[in-house]
Amino acid sequence: MARSHAIAGGHATRPAEIWNLQDLLRDPARDLDVLQQELEEQVRCFEGFRGRLAAEIPTETFLNALKLAEAITRTTSRLGAYAYLWFSENTKNQKARVFKAAVEEMQAGFANRMLFFDLWWQKLDDANAARLLAGAGDYTYHLESLRRFKDHALSEPEEKIINVKSVTGRRALVGLYDILTSGLTYTLTINGKARRLTREDLLVYVRAPDARIREAAYRELYRVFAQHADVIGEVYKTLVTDWKQEHLSLRKHRSPIAVRNLMNDVPEEAVEALLAVCARNAGVFQDYFAIKARLCRIRKMSRYHI
Repeated sequence: MARSHAIAGGHATRPAEIWNLQDLLRDPARDLDVLQQELEEQVRCFEGFRGRLAAEIPTETFLNALKLAEAITRTTSRLGAYAYLWFSENTKNQKARVFKAAVEEMQAGFANRMLFFDLWWQKLDDANAARLLAGAGDYTYHLESLRRFKDHALSEPEEKIINVKSVTGRRALVGLYDILTSGLTYTLTINGKARRLTREDLLVYVRAPDARIREAAYRELYRVFAQHADVIGEVYKTLVTDWKQEHLSLRKHRSPIAVRNLMNDVPEEAVEALLAVCARNAGVFQDYFAIKARLCRIRKMSRYHI
């Protein structure tokens, strides 16, 4: 994907980077209408499988449903990728924000109409699940992953509510954070001259050869973020609470990290073993950084020099 430059709001010292997104969509407004109509037909066809889902469903019918779901997901993901990249170019762009909101609402709507299939698959008995998995081919891992979550799945109406509310809740907060932080500007003195920078520009200097510049870049980042600590802290707190309420209170996961381990398909025992070994060998890390500080002639190792 190529990039070009154009003037846009929300950036301090240089033109915004404009992605060439032609491989995803040629004309966002027109293509969204066309693809939404195509998706509507495909989803309506997919809904026709609801009455055919039974323990003895033929493998061919099951695979046909999966292929249709894959086609729908490929299109909605393409729209989602375009929407997010366009929004990321310049979070102040109202057209991009409206487009992103429309795509997310559409995605949630279609996902809710297709939800019945995943829930049925999660509840299917092991014998018939094994029968269908035997002929699933490239879909095998996806299907196995869905069944990993069967003990934490809610009812269809509950799952639909979560999907809808995520658009106006969790995603909206992340979007608010992106809009706020992408518009922040920073001032850093380089070679005696004060420069006004974006966050991306500033972060280049946290790896500068000069230790004083590294520290100054970090401190400037913290200074500007601290000015918005109330809003940023509230966003973070709300996202953490949302995660806790959904995954621990509703879905009954054992711990917050257990959710992520399950999503990543990593056994909890492996993560716990990793953390335990790291904790036991903390001295190795401390010795390493002490040696690094001595070789780099840093008086005191800190976050600025890691």
